[in-house]
Amino acid sequence: MAVQSRIQELSEITRVFLESGETHEVDYKKVAKGLKSEDLVAFANADGGCILVGVVERTRNGVQIGEVEGCDVSDGTVLEILNKASSCIPPVALDVFIENLDQSPILRIAIPTSATKPHCTPKGFYLRREGTRNRALQPQEMLNLFLEIEAQSFAAKFEAAAEKITQDLTELETSLEATITNMGDQLGWAEYKLGDTEDTVDAILARVALVQRDAQDANARLRALFRQENRDDPVRERYKAELVNEILEQITGDPDILRAALRGDHLSGSLKGAQALELTEEDFQEAIQGAVTAIREEIERRKYTRVIKRPKECSDSEIDHFVELVSMGGEVVEGARARIMRARALGFLEYEHVPVGVAAIKSPLKSYKTKVFGAAGSEYSIDEFSHELGWIYLKENHRGKGLITPLIENMLKEVENTPVFATTRSSNIVMQQILKHFAFKRSGKPYRSVKSPDELIRLLLKIPEKKKEE
Repeated sequence: MAVQSRIQELSEITRVFLESGETHEVDYKKVAKGLKSEDLVAFANADGGCILVGVVERTRNGVQIGEVEGCDVSDGTVLEILNKASSCIPPVALDVFIENLDQSPILRIAIPTSATKPHCTPKGFYLRREGTRNRALQPQEMLNLFLEIEAQSFAAKFEAAAEKITQDLTELETSLEATITNMGDQLGWAEYKLGDTEDTVDAILARVALVQRDAQDANARLRALFRQENRDDPVRERYKAELVNEILEQITGDPDILRAALRGDHLSGSLKGAQALELTEEDFQEAIQGAVTAIREEIERRKYTRVIKRPKECSDSEIDHFVELVSMGGEVVEGARARIMRARALGFLEYEHVPVGVAAIKSPLKSYKTKVFGAAGSEYSIDEFSHELGWIYLKENHRGKGLITPLIENMLKEVENTPVFATTRSSNIVMQQILKHFAFKRSGKPYRSVKSPDELIRLLLKIPEKKKEE
């Protein structure tokens, strides 16, 4: 528990917490005196969270947000907070971050969910964070927490034991291989003198049978051990994956079975050989369902197509669809059509030949670039960036399928080895992760949106390696 960092401005995560208002994972305190041990144990006993000291809650446009007022961030204040954490039973782990030193400094106190819960205050109060308040734990909840910790302890010991057994089995396998090789050599000698050494052959065969029985017993015990409480078993998982692939081949190789599977008819079969030993009937049914689901998903994926065109190659209907989708995303309304027609390339994600998602490589005006780079305080020259990745939108019922990323990848190929910039809301974590995947990096600081002053905008740049070297 210590001060992890001191920074001159607000961190990105703090900005997100300010925009979100108080939640189950965020609490505001005007001054450090308002921070109680009850707050610390409540977060530690739940899923963890963050307390911003020097922040008050305000209502803006009907939405609750956090507003920075600043507070005392001296060593004495930090020590007071650390002492409160240490006084909890058992002590609560936390990290303290001092931010916004250039203006009104605040404290960000990060409290992870605890591995040693439940915690109580020095007065013996057990609490848990629920929504925007701290709630006293009921006796049954406390019992569940104790049992959870014990279960985690047992799981750790179980995994260690399972690892030891796996290691022992590996050594047993090595020993068996050496033994069998040795017996093979002896058997060859015995066959050569079979007339005189029948007793030797019988002894070797008996030894082989004993080794096989011991190996089967060891496998059975290990199988039972891994099945206890559904522990992960790499061998079983391998057999399950192989079974799914076999079922996939059988279904897709027979049109009648394929039609039955897609209709939702019940499919049956049986396990044989090693699969029958390693897998259960429940595993078999899950494999069938997994194979059918994979087939349905593949059929659904084939209904999507990606199309990239120059604006002048698009029909009026396609441009209308593009304008409609961009508008649904809250972008460009005034002069939309003219601005879209200036773009370098337009990308469409179509579902059964109807556009449901769009993206574009824009050719922004110099005045727009000057405004964006200036607001962000970027160190880069606008003259280096002729193109912007933007107007990215996907209808809600088509999200969560990994569809927009391939479209963006295709769009970026249109300007390969060329610097590109993009902007996105600070709260849009998903889009920031997608841009990061394509090597976009933040430039400058967040700035307020002109259209929505309550929102912060981030500038991100993608600079080819060759350009960086220059």
